[in-house]
Amino acid sequence: MSSSLSRRSFPLAALAAALLSIPGCSRDDGAVSTAHAEARRNAAATPPDVVLPGLAPSPTPYIVEPVTNGGTISGIVALDGPPPLDSTIHPPEEIARTCGGDFVDRTLDAQGPNVSGAIVWLEGIRRGRALPVTRRFEVTLDHCRLVPRVQPVVAGSTIQLHSLDALRSLVRVAQWPGGETRSTIATNNDGEVVPDDRAIASVGAFEVRGAQPAWLRAWVLAFDHPYFTTSGTGGTYTLTEIPPGQYRLVAWHERLGRVEQPVTVTAGQTTTVAIRMRASAPNVSAPVGPDSATADTSRRSR
Repeated sequence: MSSSLSRRSFPLAALAAALLSIPGCSRDDGAVSTAHAEARRNAAATPPDVVLPGLAPSPTPYIVEPVTNGGTISGIVALDGPPPLDSTIHPPEEIARTCGGDFVDRTLDAQGPNVSGAIVWLEGIRRGRALPVTRRFEVTLDHCRLVPRVQPVVAGSTIQLHSLDALRSLVRVAQWPGGETRSTIATNNDGEVVPDDRAIASVGAFEVRGAQPAWLRAWVLAFDHPYFTTSGTGGTYTLTEIPPGQYRLVAWHERLGRVEQPVTVTAGQTTTVAIRMRASAPNVSAPVGPDSATADTSRRSR
């Protein structure tokens, strides 16, 4: 059984306003408190420059029950059309020593037409296998970038900001739509790990965005069920142990937006769904403040 995932149109958000750099940030309460307040003031006026995933809590609780003779959905996420442009980041001199000079902020990882790093999930599933036991995940500051760029987690998980750079950094975790700041996390040096169990408290889309450096960005999608995954190398994805029934299969990528279609899962069988996505977001991946760095959109994602 196979099908092709069709596109659903979502209105484009306006380009994000530039985030101001906060000089000399540290982990002392005053600096974090000030940055937190500033982030709250900027949030409503700084919508993300992406098509949001449309992820919201369900009014029906998820129920764990045994899944016998469940079905599987698998396939490949592919890019239909040309890839979006990347931004070239020009760090200020005091940060360039850590970053290694100019670098490309690559937002799309594709091997030929196949896209890795897209989040795929079942929407509307309210019964099935148990949630993952692990409720802790990591976002790493590595060579002036946040990695992974995107990841799905269980709502209520603890985020750990792990710095591998000798760099003072400050990021805010904001929930979209709305851009409300849930937490502000600061690191001072390499080797530091700062946990936060307040930021990802509910189902939704969360942007981890830099106040210093301003170009830092990652996305976290939080779910209340276990039927989610990320497309891997070659664009492949698989969802297993699915109770037979009808669902909506959804895929989302920061630069490619959201696509969805109904899918029927048959007991003991594999349904193959080819997901085709098209660049839809503006060709600016990470606006930055004029005091922090400049960004050119002169290279395409590869």
